Amino acid sequence: QASPARAGRKHRHADPDAERWWCPHIMWDILPRGGASQVHTHFQISLCKDRYFAQWEERRTAARRYAGRTSGRNYWRDLALAHDAAGLAIRRGNAVAFASLTPPVGTEMILMADSLSDDLAALMYDVLEQLFKRVGMRAFSMGVALPPLGAMARVKDPLRMPVICKIVDRGNPDDVRSDMSANEIYGSPIISTDPFSLARQIAAGMAEAREARE
Repeated sequence: QASPARAGRKHRHADPDAERWWCPHIMWDILPRGGASQVHTHFQISLCKDRYFAQWEERRTAARRYAGRTSGRNYWRDLALAHDAAGLAIRRGNAVAFASLTPPVGTEMILMADSLSDDLAALMYDVLEQLFKRVGMRAFSMGVALPPLGAMARVKDPLRMPVICKIVDRGNPDDVRSDMSANEIYGSPIISTDPFSLARQIAAGMAEAREARE
């Protein structure tokens, strides 16, 4: 939980322009099928200057535009509420997970919370456990955007970036077919997984795991 903050502090000590490095990310790929160049997992922490990586920055900018057009509504909370209303969300304390209606490929689970917390960590563990056990996931790619660090973390901004974690199932490691095509790269994703079925599987698996622990 403290690793991105430690990485940020280390970098800021070495850079006189350090306070501008405040946008942290985590990337995690499992198996070559998931984009890792080796069999072992790739877990990478990065810090960007003044802005997040491209896709995260696009969403952050879009969230601010959304607030400007909706009398200050929070895009991230409304996104979670929309999936909750559709029966796709699972909540634990201050954290929420939901099966995405707009995955980049096949299967995507999204987790969000205003900040890093035990609720988010526990929910992430449970979601990953059920993706492996119930859904049959073997290889995945995960991207995480974290709230601002340093001086920007002290700015009272109701629209600041929350913790957003996206997990995409990359398919069977033994399958010679790719999970991406020209459609995903240049057009619109072809979605072959039912998000409602995915949400039911995750929720049912978590309920069974809870009963087994009790």
